[in-house]
Amino acid sequence: DAFRQIRNHAVRYDVDPDCRRKMVAWCYQVVDYCKFGRESVEIALSYLDRYLETEDGLEALQDRTVFQLSAMTALYTAVKIHEPEAMDPKLVSNLSRGIYSPEDVEQMELVFFRSLKWRLNPPTALSFVRQFFGLIPAEAMDELARKKTYDVAKFQTELGMFCL
Repeated sequence: DAFRQIRNHAVRYDVDPDCRRKMVAWCYQVVDYCKFGRESVEIALSYLDRYLETEDGLEALQDRTVFQLSAMTALYTAVKIHEPEAMDPKLVSNLSRGIYSPEDVEQMELVFFRSLKWRLNPPTALSFVRQFFGLIPAEAMDELARKKTYDVAKFQTELGMFCL
């Protein structure tokens, strides 16, 4: 990709892996507090990472405040689509301590929709774990071993969200 080569050499990025790790930790804190599924974080990060690979996402890589808004909006959108109850954009605004308005969140969401071409149902590592566990015959492991093994695999998929 010529665009990526030019982008990688000609542009200074303000966002680094530590910025991403902080937003991942923040997302997990929010879903835990709101009692949403932790897989929503994995979905949100799929949105965010794919968005950052688009031309629209370039600004978010160059400006930490835009990156933060993007990450918060990714979680907002993932919860809205994949959880039984949505977050109010006012809540996201409050969580940002008023840095971003509800309108900023909703506007960024529209940018996500366009940039991701409405591809908002990504596979997740945890969905592969569930599929894999469905292939293991019931007699191959008892219920306690199955639960413990699943919990370890789930934990490892969550740890993977902190890595690039």
